[in-house]
Amino acid sequence: MALSLMLAACGTESPSQSTTGNSTGSSASVSAQAELSTTPPALGSATEVAPRETLTLSDAQELAARLEAAAATSATLQPDGGTGGTSDGDSTSDIATPADVNIPASTTQPEAAPAIAAALPDTPPNPLAVVEEAPDPAPVESVAENDTGPDSDSDADAASDLGAEGSTAAENEPATTQPPTTTDSDSALDSTNDSDSNTPSDSGVEADSGSDAATDTGTASNGSADNEGDTATNAGGDDSTLNMPVERQTRFESRNTAGFTGELLDNETVRVRWPADAGARGYNVYRDADYHTTVYTNEYIDDGIHDRSYYYEIQAFDFDEKFTTIAIGLTVTVSGLGRLDPDAPAKNADLLSGYDLVFADEFDTGALDPTKWNTAFLWGPDVTINSEEQYYVDILRQPDFGFDPFTFEDGVMSINSIPTPTELRSKARNQPYLSGLITSYDAFKFTYGYAEVRARMPYGKGLWPAFWLLNAYYVDDEPEIDIVEFIGDNQDTAYHTYHYYDANGELRSTKSQPTTGTDWTADFHTYGVDWRPGLLVYYIDGIEVHRFSDPKVSRQDMYIIANTALGGWWAGSPDETTMFPRRFELDYIRVYRKTTAYSDPPFSDGASSDIDLATQVPGASPSHRPPRELFPEAYLSRP
Repeated sequence: MALSLMLAACGTESPSQSTTGNSTGSSASVSAQAELSTTPPALGSATEVAPRETLTLSDAQELAARLEAAAATSATLQPDGGTGGTSDGDSTSDIATPADVNIPASTTQPEAAPAIAAALPDTPPNPLAVVEEAPDPAPVESVAENDTGPDSDSDADAASDLGAEGSTAAENEPATTQPPTTTDSDSALDSTNDSDSNTPSDSGVEADSGSDAATDTGTASNGSADNEGDTATNAGGDDSTLNMPVERQTRFESRNTAGFTGELLDNETVRVRWPADAGARGYNVYRDADYHTTVYTNEYIDDGIHDRSYYYEIQAFDFDEKFTTIAIGLTVTVSGLGRLDPDAPAKNADLLSGYDLVFADEFDTGALDPTKWNTAFLWGPDVTINSEEQYYVDILRQPDFGFDPFTFEDGVMSINSIPTPTELRSKARNQPYLSGLITSYDAFKFTYGYAEVRARMPYGKGLWPAFWLLNAYYVDDEPEIDIVEFIGDNQDTAYHTYHYYDANGELRSTKSQPTTGTDWTADFHTYGVDWRPGLLVYYIDGIEVHRFSDPKVSRQDMYIIANTALGGWWAGSPDETTMFPRRFELDYIRVYRKTTAYSDPPFSDGASSDIDLATQVPGASPSHRPPRELFPEAYLSRP
């Protein structure tokens, strides 16, 4: 084809005008070169013919041969610009178009461009696919773009790695990993707080690991501990494959002591700091209510930690060995280490096996249910016991009292306590505080079963919230089961007590058993009792914390009470540090009963009672009911 083109360009030129008939000789080549334009045209462009000498036949034949060789060479070009062969040792860069040959604009350098296009893939390669490459004779300085090799998926240090070690692919596609954010987190007795948080735990969700993470940007966003809190952005814009941000709190502050802070450091330790005491010789660090260590600066690095919550208090001591608690209320929740505490108590997975739910209020209707609750004690609102300082507003009987202690928000009922407004003092019998209570007396009574509340305790001196069971008919032993009681300014201690009256009418009481080491005001927890014949087993967050066996354990119908008292000789009076309003928050109350009879005899069967007189039990909480002779006449006739 090239020869026909050249002959057509030569027109009717006579063979005698040719200088030589050898198109491959060196002299002919030099002659032909002399006749060629020194600048090759752009591919696909037309070349103007200069009105000079005419091209000889031999020159045209030589040029045609070289054009054919060049076209054959171009057909073997690879996508990277290399060649698959040569033609007489020349490359396409050696080919020039003679200035006196008029090539029509529609006749470009043939075959070369189509050959290159044919060598390209039909569709662009997947930028996330691993490309197999031929070995390079020189050392590899970088890897293929968006390489997702084996080192890109699991290690925390790989957060900036886009492929094999030594990768510089980040220059082609920048990482989009964001720093972690901070949010409040939950605490629990076992520090896992699986379902007892009012917020999603979340902080428990891990970013994807392995090759799945590569579908975002190739940046490692994995499930290893140090990478929690990272957010990988999808390069393709598909929201369905976005890795959700994992929130991990690293800084914590006490709500009670300014400057008392905790920080989860990158080396998987906790740094605890507190305001220095000018007269202190040193400091005792208490962790989870137990003495932990002594330091001589106002900072401590705690390196023996696991994925759980830790509660800290600091005690200063001087050269006279005088000890003063100077910092309280710091809870640090550790997560993302991948280390569970081997000594953490386990939840009772079979706690409710064989039980049916027989009573419940989830408090999600936005109002108090009068078919389930009373808002006054059996003896009415005008009888004060234990030197307490609150007036319980019986809102169901006095809807126009002027203050409703019950509020509802997001499925939680709060019992609110406030100082009594001046205009309500006379209605409140001059009691300095207003509060509320609920009882199931008219709606639900039961004997034996498991009763539980999920609640958050209020913080503040003089507050005394409780969840308890009281005997229904004031007969026999008149028992009381205090499932949980709380003194507001002792925020890391929950109490569990049992009372009854002996044949002489004297109050007998167990010790108010403390459960310590967690700030019960910081979050929601479940508090329950498994009441069996002769046995009480107390639980917090599904974990057994105390048990008590005695033949005097209640064997009669009891009903539910939840309330917030203020003042009294056990809790003490509120003071200027007590902030109002205060809220005892209840998420739900539930009661379960066993579906079959108890097969085991009472644990204390045949034994005598070991419960002491209340006056002989230091620190025991008082009974919560007045003698029957103090009941107002209107309440004595109630069933």
